[in-house]
Amino acid sequence: MYKNVTIALPEHVWRKARELAAKKGKSLSALIREQLEALTQEKSELEEVTEEILAIMQEHSGTLTKWRREDLYDV
Repeated sequence: MYKNVTIALPEHVWRKARELAAKKGKSLSALIREQLEALTQEKSELEEVTEEILAIMQEHSGTLTKWRREDLYDV
């Protein structure tokens, strides 16, 4: 289900966006929708990775031990 949204654009942006949409064989609405979907997906992926990193940090918090110089040569 789609929701209608009204946006205000400067005329030069509107013209360029319309031209770009036409070159891609799409409506301006479809072009904007695809771009917004891509932006929201990127944010979701970033949030997911951030949560994974925070979980790893919590899991390993305080468990690091001091390394000896000899231990580093085995790596």
